[in-house]
Amino acid sequence: MERFKQIKEKLPLDKRFLGTMGICIFVFLLMGLLFYYEVFEFVELKALEFRYWLYSKAHSLHPSPELVLAQIDNESQQNEPFKGEDWRFWDYDDYLFPLVNSLAEAQVNSIGVTMWLRRKDSSYEKFSAEVPNAKDYLFLASAHPYLVNRGDKGIPLVKIFQPLETLRRNSKGTGFAGYISDKDGFYRWAQLVLRDENSDGEVKYSLTVQLMKNYLQADEIQLDEAAREILLMKDGKTKLKIPINDKGQMLITFTPKSDSFITKPIYVMLQPYEIEGHQDEYQGKIVLLGLEREIQGAEKYLTPQGQMSGLLLQAQIINTILSSNFITRWGKMANLFSLFALCIISAFLALILNRLKRQTPYLIIQGNLALLALYTVFVVLAFLFLGVWIDLISPALAIVLCGISTTIYLNHQELREQNIKLRDAQDKIAKREREAAFGQMAAAVRHEFGNLSQNISWAAEDLRQIIAADERFKQNNRYDKMVESIDDIVRVSNIMGTMIKDELNYLREITLDTEEYVTPVLEKALNSVSNMIGEHNVKVRMQKDGDALKMKMNEEQLFLAFVNLIKNAYEAMPDGGKLEIRIQNYAEENSQETVVIKISDTGIGMTPEQQSHIFEPFYTRRKSRGLGLGMTNVKRIIEGHNGTIEVKSEIDKGTTFVITIPIL
Repeated sequence: MERFKQIKEKLPLDKRFLGTMGICIFVFLLMGLLFYYEVFEFVELKALEFRYWLYSKAHSLHPSPELVLAQIDNESQQNEPFKGEDWRFWDYDDYLFPLVNSLAEAQVNSIGVTMWLRRKDSSYEKFSAEVPNAKDYLFLASAHPYLVNRGDKGIPLVKIFQPLETLRRNSKGTGFAGYISDKDGFYRWAQLVLRDENSDGEVKYSLTVQLMKNYLQADEIQLDEAAREILLMKDGKTKLKIPINDKGQMLITFTPKSDSFITKPIYVMLQPYEIEGHQDEYQGKIVLLGLEREIQGAEKYLTPQGQMSGLLLQAQIINTILSSNFITRWGKMANLFSLFALCIISAFLALILNRLKRQTPYLIIQGNLALLALYTVFVVLAFLFLGVWIDLISPALAIVLCGISTTIYLNHQELREQNIKLRDAQDKIAKREREAAFGQMAAAVRHEFGNLSQNISWAAEDLRQIIAADERFKQNNRYDKMVESIDDIVRVSNIMGTMIKDELNYLREITLDTEEYVTPVLEKALNSVSNMIGEHNVKVRMQKDGDALKMKMNEEQLFLAFVNLIKNAYEAMPDGGKLEIRIQNYAEENSQETVVIKISDTGIGMTPEQQSHIFEPFYTRRKSRGLGLGMTNVKRIIEGHNGTIEVKSEIDKGTTFVITIPIL
């Protein structure tokens, strides 16, 4: 209980808390919706470029020496043996087959043909005879697959067109070469896995995966969709894990523009003794055969490193896998969870800063900017050292929006509370001014009325003595009536004096000068008004729980408070009822003992409006001989004993006053 109170003092669960949380949750829902539909994806990709630049500096990315590019370029078409020929009409019997055979003899690891060969099937009838070892080295890229249903989730379903049948039969394997662009038009993703519609959704792997399987001498390729990984296996053990997203794509890690792959024009490679004389440059390596981007008919791709040919882009994909510099992007659910956590942190940060130093209107914004800086550092470090791409733009905007919104809201609440406090202070000042004026008036009235009531009482007493001493009055048949009237005058004047003493005395200080039990004081107050209780046909029940405890008190003042409460109770039951008084002793957690007194009646009750004014000066619910200061005086006396008084009431059910006084 005490721990909860401490937490509540530090961070109160009030309207301020609920409002701040509501604002930040609304920001989360708004930004989460915009993030889910990739509204800020273009800006996110631009922010990615900076992280790529830092990543390349931190990891010293360079082209792998295990990769050689054999490219058909303009220089090849201007030199023998291709001079004057368009590559699209070359006789592969004279050029391609000898090149593949020479590379095979140089003991290359793999040969990947990245361009689609469009010659007639009959052109490759000699292939099996002229390149007998093709099935150990050669991998072909099939034509670009036709997407049947790309979809938002899962690996796309496609129709995969195969190259010419004879050449495919004589190669070790075939795979597609697919590249995916982002919203900014840059190609950053390599499609490594597809499902073939022609084979009932059978998984097909790209040319890159086929080449890496051969390079690592793996005997099996497995797809772990749950872990989002492609596994290259050998003898049941994992040789390499390639991370992919849910669509079967891998993010390409590009080498700097200043670095170049080992590149050979194809006309040079066909020169006598070129490969034979430099076998160490090809042995055990991957050779990619394709088109240079400037040549007519070559496909071009726009990447963060500029425009690239399909050959160079394929080289970047293989280089990413060879260097194991993989970058994986968090999924949407992980990013949404991060966004939600940041909004909640921002809300708590705003509440704590507002609680610590409310007079600084922009402190919350400064705190959220610090949170934004920390998150940015975390995102950059995760990218550099863990290879994890966490979205930055949507969470950053959410933090800024939360900071601005909560600052406006909490400052508004602060101004509103200050305005309420100012009005309360003005009301208290006005009340004190009224009380001061009334105090001066009360002193004068008390003095004058006290003297007047005392003079009336003395005069009546003298008159009664005169009548009693004169025998002539006793012989009068109205003697008894005269004595009774004189007694009434004395009684009324005494009541008037008591009323003036009690009700005009509420500004006096309370001095706790007696240590006494509270029960006798209550009983004394009850006995003093027993006649009036009987006249109202009220039944009284007094109950005491626990051992009696002495407490410091002002007995006279506490007696007056109890009399006022009992009087208030029986006056609320003009047709009779029940009055219950209960005394209880309690020990709080801090060992502070208290006395709780409950005075309950079954009278007419009070409305909530009446309850809110019951302790105000000069307020009265019914016509009375008093000035409306009785309950005000009760509250003053109880608070003078360091206690509290509460009222609970329902119309036609009754009223209960609960008094709590600590035992000092």
